[in-house]
Amino acid sequence: IIIYLFTLLFLIQFAACSGDGKNHILILDTSMSMIGYGGKNILGDVKASIENYVDTVKDGDTITFLTFDSKVKVLPTINIDGDGSREAVKKFISATEAKGKWTYTYKMEETTFALADKLEKKNGNQTVIIMMTDGLDDPPPGYVRFRQNFKKLYYKHRGKKWWIYLVNLSDRDIRERLRKKEAGYKTVSKDTKIIAGSAEDALNKKAQDDIKKKDGNLPL
Repeated sequence: IIIYLFTLLFLIQFAACSGDGKNHILILDTSMSMIGYGGKNILGDVKASIENYVDTVKDGDTITFLTFDSKVKVLPTINIDGDGSREAVKKFISATEAKGKWTYTYKMEETTFALADKLEKKNGNQTVIIMMTDGLDDPPPGYVRFRQNFKKLYYKHRGKKWWIYLVNLSDRDIRERLRKKEAGYKTVSKDTKIIAGSAEDALNKKAQDDIKKKDGNLPL
């Protein structure tokens, strides 16, 4: 009986850490440049689209919502186990405002990759990172820029199996800036992709279709 109980406990623990789910890390640039362009405020649409994305996340997955401007703010990782947990995530998103004067991109990347490593080691889930930013690196005054060694950071996390999406929500042509980011991120993970369009189309059509293809639920 004792051997049976130990075996049962092992199987339960193994199942809990088998990596059948996903860790969704949703990142929103909250610098003022992300409010909108040409006088158009897109933040409301962006937040609504993120909330719609949260509604599609399956039970057993996790969601971590992260914002950045002058500082990086990581909200608690939520284990999705019903509508109540989804609503908890959406409350964080709903309260978000874009008032930052600076865009501390390096710190965001450093924090995101460390978080992805931590979650992956904890539960073995597939990591999905969705970054909503214009790709601008504009750290707060007084920060010593030469310490921002992006290449070293990417090399530190090289060869990951993460799925990374760079979402271009801007009306401006920032593709070249995002392509440079994409090239750097591909050192971290070859599964890095730029997606563009409205927030709803980018998050809840293009990104989700790509995730389904990787899961084998849609033809490649």
